[in-house]
Amino acid sequence: MLAVRTARIRHQKKERLSIELFVVGKCPFGIVTESNLILALEKLGDYVDFRLDFIDDREKKYREEGKKGAIIQLCARKYSFDKYLKFILCMNKDYKNFPYNWEDCASEFGLDIAEIRTCYEGSEGEKFYLDSLARSEKRDVKHSPTLFVNGQKDAETGLQTDEFLKRLCHKFKEKPEGCKNIPELQEVRLIVINDKRCKDCFPQRIIDKFKKAFPKLIVREFDYNSEEGRRFYQLLGIKLLPAYIFGRNITEEPGYNNYQRFFRDVDGYKLLTIGGKFDPTMQ
Repeated sequence: MLAVRTARIRHQKKERLSIELFVVGKCPFGIVTESNLILALEKLGDYVDFRLDFIDDREKKYREEGKKGAIIQLCARKYSFDKYLKFILCMNKDYKNFPYNWEDCASEFGLDIAEIRTCYEGSEGEKFYLDSLARSEKRDVKHSPTLFVNGQKDAETGLQTDEFLKRLCHKFKEKPEGCKNIPELQEVRLIVINDKRCKDCFPQRIIDKFKKAFPKLIVREFDYNSEEGRRFYQLLGIKLLPAYIFGRNITEEPGYNNYQRFFRDVDGYKLLTIGGKFDPTMQ
């Protein structure tokens, strides 16, 4: 049984993380993220307050089946609170039959099928769903999945279970038992080469994005006309600025796979292949 709790239960002496996940029902990426996150939260037990809410499927790709699955899961949370996360994992595992596999999963984990059906088919389930959509709108959530940790939007959602766990454990001041053997996040070094002559270069936008993605990012910035800036520019065969040069250990950190296609290996570094548009040699 998953020991994850929501705001119903509070242990004042424990440091707790507030985790909120917003998904479109039956969104494939949302379901994978949902399952990987729940498995990570299982290891953190009641050091976590977790809430799952839903987003309206504006593209209508999953609207009918997604809404049905969402209402069923919201009803399961109401009437089988201690079992509903296992129930969700079971439904997600058989994506092809989602959400029509819900009764089999309810039977497997001892949920009251009649109780959930009454909720799902009645006005109560519809109210749960509308309330959930309202919470998404209040958060201004537009994309599935979207993750909030302690009230702040988290940059990374497409993580494996061990990556989620490593990232979440980093947020505790005093590590719970489930974090004891989890490696610490490493410092990731970023060198930014820019040119002050470029009036349309705004490297801070990308720097801020990667600071959210990699919490222990250490940034050094050099102008192209400085000795250090010229050295990196020539050494790595850079053509356009701004240039973003990462240490190779970025590959070991949670979330790297989300950005892997935007990097290339150059002389022991990871060079970001997007963002540059200014040729300093043409000025």
